[in-house]
Amino acid sequence: MRPLLQRAVETRPVVVVSHAREIGGAEWWLAEVLGRGAEILREHLGTRFELVCRTDPALDDWSRAVAAGDVKVHRLDLGRPAHAWRLLALVRRSALVHLNLSFAAGRYQAMAALTARLAGVPLLVFHHVTVDPELLPGRVWVWFTCLLGRLAAAHAAVSRPGAETLVQRYGYRPATVHPFPALLDLDRFRPLDPALRPEVRRELGVEEGSRLILAVARLNRQKGLMDLVQVAVETADSEPDWRFVIIGEGEMRAELEAAIAASGLRRRVTLLGRQPAMELARWLGAADVLALPSHFEGLPATLLEALACGCPVVATAVGGVPDLGIPPELGALVPPAQPPALAGALDRVLRGVRRPLPEEARRRLLAPYEPARVVDAVVGLYAEAMGR
Repeated sequence: MRPLLQRAVETRPVVVVSHAREIGGAEWWLAEVLGRGAEILREHLGTRFELVCRTDPALDDWSRAVAAGDVKVHRLDLGRPAHAWRLLALVRRSALVHLNLSFAAGRYQAMAALTARLAGVPLLVFHHVTVDPELLPGRVWVWFTCLLGRLAAAHAAVSRPGAETLVQRYGYRPATVHPFPALLDLDRFRPLDPALRPEVRRELGVEEGSRLILAVARLNRQKGLMDLVQVAVETADSEPDWRFVIIGEGEMRAELEAAIAASGLRRRVTLLGRQPAMELARWLGAADVLALPSHFEGLPATLLEALACGCPVVATAVGGVPDLGIPPELGALVPPAQPPALAGALDRVLRGVRRPLPEEARRRLLAPYEPARVVDAVVGLYAEAMGR
């Protein structure tokens, strides 16, 4: 029988802290890891997950989905002293704190990190997007991000450029920075049967003869969606059959709606809102091209999902995107914040013939992002940070 103290330690949970106010790729990655990894965590480390996230209504459906997977969820507003004390109590009884970052560190993230340090609990930070200091909105963001480098036992970056930025621009020790993979369900996201594609396009309301340019992203500054709206404006006369559909929600929705209305583009550009994964797979199968004009990135799951569905992509060459090695027959990369280059690449891809990769090549390209591999890698990082 194991000593009582060791058994007690092994029942302490891994407390996962998500700072996001809205749901994007980093949050869906986390939900998949929590759902798929719970059994592995119990089997290999003898512990369980508990999630801490904000009280924002935009997180309600997501947090309920996580809780349905047997993960205890705590909704905390760290601006309230009582909630900050609850976080401290949660962290003090944890075996490890996993801080999940979809942006640079701020007050919420720094409070979670300081709480872990005060409690003497190992902190592992997952950086889904690493932003160059010059692109952050203020020096306080830079200071908080540098602070994380001192407080955390280890860091995980979703892309090679992201890891290099943490070391070279924020001064993190190289030995503490590790890679971690994005996650993709190859069974959920797969090419649409060509015989069914016209029917699916009709069901989705895609006009016959039109070219569907799809964007899937948070509606925020990072994703460069105003550049896509500008492309829609500038090509209205030369490419009247182009139709733009943007899937996602976020803080810029009202601003995007106003820009679309002011340009007279309501028939040409549609903000569809958030869509469930299975419906998103249908849109990717039906689209003629996926556009992702981000100004900075980690490794966007949207690109992986598009490639898995056989949808060509036009994306900006930022973050880990160039490292994906997108074959020329599946798309093109352009510089960020350059709408004319984006329009030119869309035109070239749309004039080509859609030829999805053969199944063997598709599996080989996307194999590093299979869920089982990702969850094993994450649990391995937990074990290392906990000294197991």
